[in-house]
Amino acid sequence: MVIGHGGNSSMSQSYADQTARVYLKAYQTLGVKMKAILVAPSSTRGWGHIGNSLILSTISDVQRRYAIDPDRIYLAGQSMGGHLTLSSGPLVA
Repeated sequence: MVIGHGGNSSMSQSYADQTARVYLKAYQTLGVKMKAILVAPSSTRGWGHIGNSLILSTISDVQRRYAIDPDRIYLAGQSMGGHLTLSSGPLVA
């Protein structure tokens, strides 16, 4: 499960990383229930132009490291991360 964090396009890297960790913790119970690997890349420039590239490269990296069923890749997010799921979801499906 790829989780897109909320925020804005002018976040510092440390704040974006901290926000991504908060989202990982928030989704942890669901991840355990689903027996899922959770990843939450961080973006200091929003998800607009960089979102698709960042999400697809993150998925590719995780697939190289673990046996991932391509039919069980999910995107989730809130606020700015919700926009990411809308724009990148069709590319992942």
